[in-house]
Amino acid sequence: MTPTSEPEPPTRRLRPAIEAALRVAREGEEADPVEPAPVPLRRYLRFARLPTPALEVARRVLDDDPDFRRRVVDGTSAEEVGAAGWLWLARPEGWEERLGHLFGLAERRRQDVSAEKEERSARKRIAELEEALRRAEAAAGAQQQLVAEARRELDTERARRRASERLVAELQASLARAEADADRTAAEIARLQAERDGSEARLEGKPWPARSRRRPRRWPRRPRYWRSRLPPVPPLVSSPQRCGNRTVRATEPVRHGRASR
Repeated sequence: MTPTSEPEPPTRRLRPAIEAALRVAREGEEADPVEPAPVPLRRYLRFARLPTPALEVARRVLDDDPDFRRRVVDGTSAEEVGAAGWLWLARPEGWEERLGHLFGLAERRRQDVSAEKEERSARKRIAELEEALRRAEAAAGAQQQLVAEARRELDTERARRRASERLVAELQASLARAEADADRTAAEIARLQAERDGSEARLEGKPWPARSRRRPRRWPRRPRYWRSRLPPVPPLVSSPQRCGNRTVRATEPVRHGRASR
């Protein structure tokens, strides 16, 4: 045999030939006269699809029973079972080498198909990855833009906050100054009210209010000699009398012998 031949081809590759053998055995059981099927196959004749153990049993029957194998060859064709299945059933001279060559070609074809499929899958996967990368880059750019906008808004908000804090500090300082001015104004008003009350009390001859501890200011005492500087007051006459060419009433003072005019 050549290195490409396979002494025992896989059973899965002989499925068309084995299913054809089961069909021939089923038809023989139903024919008149009956052509009995091999005993190991009788339990599988009603199966619509053979399981793997049934395929192995049918393969051993075909390998060990040349008469049944000839019946299968007479009841089928190469188009139905394929070139490899036909070689395995008919078994002409050199069939093993030819079957191995067919299986080698089929394996290489399968590998080529699998490689092409893997290549198409890889290309599709690469295209999908490139598209995902493009979307990810676009999303990253949009995210970076959002981050930049958020940073700008944060800086603006921080500047506004600092300005607000400065304004609050200025307002607090202004409020403190206004409160101090109000306190000074209130004290001045209280002082002025106290002076007014004192002035009114002095004018009315009332004592200084009890709430004040200051002693009221007294008018300065006149000197004793102040009367000597005033002219003498003329005496009042009790009855009208002649003074010169006028009659003086009792209530009019007479100065130096003359009536006042």
